[in-house]
Amino acid sequence: MAANLKGGNALVRFLLTHGEKLGMAGIAVCAGMLIWSALGLERLGEERQPATLEQLVTRADSHIREFRWDSSDEENILVAAPLEGEAMKKVLRKNFPNFQEGIDRGTLDPVGLRRDPVLATAEDLEVSGDAGLWAEADPAVMKRKQLEAIAKAKRDEKAQAEAVGRRSLEDSERGGRPRGEMFGGRDGTARGAKKGKGGAIVVQSRTGAQLHGFETIKADSWITLLARVPIEKQYQLYDEALKSALGYNSTRDIPNYIGYQVQRAEIAAAGEGEWNVIDTVTMKSIQRKLDTYPVNMTDVVAPRFNHPVLTHPLPPLILREWDERVSHSSMPLASEDQNLPEIEESLEDESEEDPEEEDLFAGPATSSLRGGRGELSRGMAGGRGASMRGRGRGMGMGEGMGMGMGEGMGMGMGMGEGMGMGMGEGMRGGGRLSSRPVGASLPVFNWDNKTPDVLLRYFDTSARPGRKYRYKVRLVMIDVNNISSVQHLDPSVTDRRATVKKKMLKYRFTDWSKPSPIASVPLPARVYLAAVKPAKEANYNSEPEAELLVKALNAEYAAEIALLRYFPRGSVVNLHDKATVIWANHYEAESEPKFDFRTGVTLLDFSGGEKLSKRNKKLVEPARAVFMDPAGRLSVQSELDEVETLEDFRLAVEGGQDQRGPGRGMGYGGGEMGMGMEMGGRGR
Repeated sequence: MAANLKGGNALVRFLLTHGEKLGMAGIAVCAGMLIWSALGLERLGEERQPATLEQLVTRADSHIREFRWDSSDEENILVAAPLEGEAMKKVLRKNFPNFQEGIDRGTLDPVGLRRDPVLATAEDLEVSGDAGLWAEADPAVMKRKQLEAIAKAKRDEKAQAEAVGRRSLEDSERGGRPRGEMFGGRDGTARGAKKGKGGAIVVQSRTGAQLHGFETIKADSWITLLARVPIEKQYQLYDEALKSALGYNSTRDIPNYIGYQVQRAEIAAAGEGEWNVIDTVTMKSIQRKLDTYPVNMTDVVAPRFNHPVLTHPLPPLILREWDERVSHSSMPLASEDQNLPEIEESLEDESEEDPEEEDLFAGPATSSLRGGRGELSRGMAGGRGASMRGRGRGMGMGEGMGMGMGEGMGMGMGMGEGMGMGMGEGMRGGGRLSSRPVGASLPVFNWDNKTPDVLLRYFDTSARPGRKYRYKVRLVMIDVNNISSVQHLDPSVTDRRATVKKKMLKYRFTDWSKPSPIASVPLPARVYLAAVKPAKEANYNSEPEAELLVKALNAEYAAEIALLRYFPRGSVVNLHDKATVIWANHYEAESEPKFDFRTGVTLLDFSGGEKLSKRNKKLVEPARAVFMDPAGRLSVQSELDEVETLEDFRLAVEGGQDQRGPGRGMGYGGGEMGMGMEMGGRGR
C-alpha cells in the first residue's frame, strides 16, 4: 500500500514515485554508449593473433640456442670499437672495493645476544734443531751495568766532542791536512788472526752478541718451534660473533693473545710416545727471561709479524747471527719486507684485575688495539725507544735510550778503543748493553689491519740431543664474554662458562694445533766434509780417508773451536784434542787446553778425491760423504756445500783476517756493520 505523502515536498514525492525508473534508464544509456564506442575500434591483424605471436617467440628462442659464431653472417655482426688509453688497462683485484659486510646491508643490524667467537688455532708448524752459545746475566748486575754504561757514554761523548774540536783546530793550523784517519789495513770490524801460546790460531770474532765480561755463557742445543697465528681470520670471526651483539665494544671485543701452551711427544723405535705439556708461556715468564738477556739482539723477522707474547725474543747468541731458521717460511725477513709499519703510541689496559686471586696469564698489559698501524717492538730490539729502526749515539744512548742498533748501514767515528759517536742504523745483532730496563713490561700489540698472520716462536732447550720429538701448541686468549651483564650472553655461552674453573673464567683456549714434523736436537758440534784422500795404490792395506772439519762450542772460553782431521769409514767423530782455530771475543789461556769435540756423528761412507786430469794433479773429483747423526738420521754432504766455512778456516790458519765478520778490509765495511773511520784507534 502506497504511503500517503500529500503533505510532503513535491520533488520528494516525484523521486519516490519515479526514482527507480530514472535509475534504470541511466544504466541503459551508459551501456548503449559503451557498445557504440566498441564498434568503432580497429581489430587486430592476423600477425598479432596469439597463435602467431607464440610461433614467433618459439622461433627466436631456437635461433638463439642454435647460433654459432663460425656459421654467422659477418656483415650482420656489430663489432664494438676498442676503447683507448687508460680504459684498456687490466683491472687489478686489489682495486675492487672490499665489501666485508655485504653490498646491500641494512641501515641497522639486528641486535642479538653475545655468542662465543670461534677460535682459530696455530697453523703450519715448523721445527728445526740448532746449537750455539747463549749469554745470560744476573738482572741486578745488568741493571748496575746499564747505569754505568749511561754515565760512561755521557763522559765519552763529551770527551770525544772536545777531542774532535782540538783536532779540527790543529788541522786548520797545518793548512787543513787531516791526521790520524786510517782507510787501509785492519779496521774495527774484522780483526786479524794471531798465534796462541799453544799454537792455536786465535781469531777475535765480531759477529753475534758482544760480551762485556759479566755474562754467564752456556753451550746449548735446542729445537726452534715456529707457527703461523692467523690473526686476520681471528678478527673476522670475532666480528661475525660480536659486532651485532648487545654490549659490543670495538676496543674490547677483539682477539687478545696472552700466552700459549706447548705439548711434546718423543718419537722412539716403538712409535710415538705420550703427549705432555712441557711449558706454559705467559707475559710474566717472557719478562723474567728478558731480564736475564744482557745484550740486544735485533730480530730478523719483519716487525709487523712480531708479537710481544707469541714471538719469543731472540736470546743473545755468541759468535754468529740468527738467520732465517727463526722465522716462519711464509714470512719475509726484516731485510726483505717492503711493508714497514709506522709506530703509534699504545694505550693502557682497561680491564680490571682480581687482586685476591693469583692470575697465571696476567701481566701489566693485557689488551691489544685494533686499527693501530704496525707493531711496537719490545724495546729490546734497539734503536729509538721501542722502534726497531731508530738511531743511537755513543753506546747506543739514542732517543729513548736505544742501546741496540737497528738494521742497515751505520757510520761511526771512534777514538782509540772508545765507543765512537756512531750515528746510524748499523751493528745488527746487538753487542750493546741492553737498553730495556730490568723489570720493564712488554709493549701492547697493535694490529695493522692487513697483516694476515703473526709469528709464534718457541725455543725448547729441554730437548735432549740424539732424540726426536713432535710438538703441538694451543693459544690462550682473553674471554671477551667475561662481562658483568650476564643477561647479554647467549645460553650457549652461559653453559660453557658454568663448566670453567673460577680462576680461568677470564681466558679461553684454542684447540691444539696439528702435530709438527719430527725434529731432532744436535749436539753443540758440527762436521764439515773438506776432502777425500784415496787409498795408496802401492799399499794394499791402505784405506781411503775423509778429511773432516770438526767445529764445537766451548762455554768456558765463550769460543767456537775447530780442527781438521782424517777419518776412515765407520768412524764416530768424537775427539779430545787441542783446537787448530779458536774464534772468541775474549780468549785468555796460560797454555793451550784440550777441548771436547763431541758430535756423535758417524761417517758411514764417502767417495771422491780421484784425479780428473793427468796434467793437473790438483783437479780432483769433489768429495761426497754419508753421515748418521746421533738420532739415526742419514744425510749426504758434499765438500761444495760449505765452501765459505772451509775457506774461513783456511784463511784463519794462514794468518788472514776472519772473513766471517760483516766488515772487510780498507777500514770500512759494507753490509750490516756499516762504516767505521779510525782516529788513532778502532772505530766502532
